[in-house]
Amino acid sequence: MIVLPDDKKRLLLGFGSRLEALIYQRFRSKDQFLAASGFYKANLHGIITGKSDPQLSTLYRLAKALDLTLDELLQGLTPGPESNPSAEGAEAGPATFTAATAPVNAS
Repeated sequence: MIVLPDDKKRLLLGFGSRLEALIYQRFRSKDQFLAASGFYKANLHGIITGKSDPQLSTLYRLAKALDLTLDELLQGLTPGPESNPSAEGAEAGPATFTAATAPVNAS
């Protein structure tokens, strides 16, 4: 699958939304997550806002900090079908997650 720039942007924004939701499911605040995980606030902000494209090692660290597997962290990540390339001037929404609002089973 070739990921085009618009798809990449949607994927990063969608992942950021999912990550933020997972953080709030497991921690009272982002600051509590930062203290427990050792991530820097600026780095986390970049990932959540879709401005940063995290490496696999960073995704692994995020998953471990949230007590998830990589599969669970990335569950449901797809570029959303919201974009319609034939619609002139159409804005594409963020990536969608099939389980974005559903809690991941905590072990």
